[in-house]
Amino acid sequence: MSQKINALIVHENATTRVNLKTATTSVYGFKDVRHVGSPHDALIQLNKDEEPVGAVFVARSFGKDVVSSFIANAKGTTRAQDAAFILILEASDQDSAAVTASLVEGGDGFLFEPFSVDTLKEITELAIKIRNKRLDLRERAAFKLLADDAVKYIDKVIEARLEGRDPGYDMKMLRKTEQAIANIGAESMPRFFSELGKHVLGLEPVQREVPDQRRKVKWTCAKSPVTDCVSGLRLLA
Repeated sequence: MSQKINALIVHENATTRVNLKTATTSVYGFKDVRHVGSPHDALIQLNKDEEPVGAVFVARSFGKDVVSSFIANAKGTTRAQDAAFILILEASDQDSAAVTASLVEGGDGFLFEPFSVDTLKEITELAIKIRNKRLDLRERAAFKLLADDAVKYIDKVIEARLEGRDPGYDMKMLRKTEQAIANIGAESMPRFFSELGKHVLGLEPVQREVPDQRRKVKWTCAKSPVTDCVSGLRLLA
């Protein structure tokens, strides 16, 4: 396993926190592991401007409402937005009802005492899978929004130019969108163009009246991306 994750342990029992942290030292996948005694202190940690946390271990003994609220708030932080939330269950909770309840409360997995090295290895793998999946989903959502904006502002600027109007605000937003696209990393750029392609191919031709020229102009980028898009973009020069 090449990737390592930071972790945060949230448990009211200091001995349990130390035992779990000690157990993580035997697992290659963990990097910096910290522990706190309450969900409140955990949120303070997660709101710090530090490296992301890949796994958050939280005691179910805090109670259903507290745990559910904590997980929801923690997912709203930058450090833990892609983290796996592992609920620490007591030995007496080893039944299907308790396990099911822990997952319904927002947990991605569960852990029983005494802590097993093999289980912790599985948790690091789970955390990395969850992080990568959430990163991918968030990236796709961002790229879709960026593709929407790119097409929208190109369309508006071309329309303004054809009608002899100053594109003003729309040109400014198009330049901002252009800069955002330029800032996409090389590894992610193919995924952005894939999203852009899906968007453009799904467009429908739009009929518009151009009063100055008394003729109809079609913006048909979706149907003829080479000729119409290129000729349209020339209007931006």
